[in-house]
Amino acid sequence: LLSEDECQLIIKTAEEHCNSSTGWTTTRHYAVPTTDIPIHEITKLHDLFTKKLWSSKIRPLLRQQLKLNGNRQILIHDAFVVRYDSSKQRYLP
Repeated sequence: LLSEDECQLIIKTAEEHCNSSTGWTTTRHYAVPTTDIPIHEITKLHDLFTKKLWSSKIRPLLRQQLKLNGNRQILIHDAFVVRYDSSKQRYLP
């Protein structure tokens, strides 16, 4: 879905943001604890996600996979970058 370059850009941008600001969050989800950062908190990623990835890749793929016609809206409720450390979290419940 995403190219290696797009993935590396997302990782680099998220890490740079977290290193220079409040850092990664760890308390957003009680049932599924993750280390993450909401995309809307990182301007560069928010723009990349909404203008390129969501519009040209993710939404069209969802429409195709879910067999939705062009009149049905698909909305984003929550989008974030998750960072996993295999020594701390080996699975999600």
